[in-house]
Amino acid sequence: MIKIAICDDDLKQQLNIKGLVENVFIREEQTYEIIEYTSGEKLVTDMPEARYDIVLLDIDMPTMDGIEVANKIDEIWKDVNVVFVTNRSDLVFEALSCNPYRFIRKEYMEEGIDEAMSSLITKISNETYVVSFGDKKEHYSFKINDLVYIESKKHYVYFRLDDEEEYKIRDRLANYEKKLADYGFIKIHGSILVNVRKIRKISSVEVVLVNGEKLPISRSNSEKIKMHFLNEMRRHVNGVIV
Repeated sequence: MIKIAICDDDLKQQLNIKGLVENVFIREEQTYEIIEYTSGEKLVTDMPEARYDIVLLDIDMPTMDGIEVANKIDEIWKDVNVVFVTNRSDLVFEALSCNPYRFIRKEYMEEGIDEAMSSLITKISNETYVVSFGDKKEHYSFKINDLVYIESKKHYVYFRLDDEEEYKIRDRLANYEKKLADYGFIKIHGSILVNVRKIRKISSVEVVLVNGEKLPISRSNSEKIKMHFLNEMRRHVNGVIV
């Protein structure tokens, strides 16, 4: 089930947004839960326990505006998909600093929400897709969004997860490169596949993950890897439409 929060101090707009979101989820036959907020402060207070998948935010709200709320959410959970739904088009560039999934003007709300929710249903489905790996002795299943990177060492393949746990099986990295190609994993080195969702920065010498860990990059292929990274980011992580 996909958990959604709608935060808008205008109750009429909040109801309109809710109806448009529900239309998409019903059409796509997806299970969902929607919680409504009129206060950014209350949403931020609930976030540590609630952990919403999608948050639709107005920007122009009293006390704590939508941009402040989005920044607070990012401090709590890095993988929340924030969608701004607002009349404040003058704040678009400031809002983009929060790395939202979409910025929707209320004058184009119907088509904007339809596109954004359809796109997010696909994105979240991919992130929660469970992949299974194993050999004759051991078998593991992981959600795509929990898997940070896969590394080959000697005759083993190691799976590194968000919680810093590590699992290994006797296998070859090549068997996973093709299997995970459609789920946003890129080969940054002869022995490492990385989930693009977990990359904070990529340079000609290394990849920095969102947890601060640094991984080596193939210097001879660094430009090709950067292009691959940008393409996969557009497909799997963010594609802001203003």
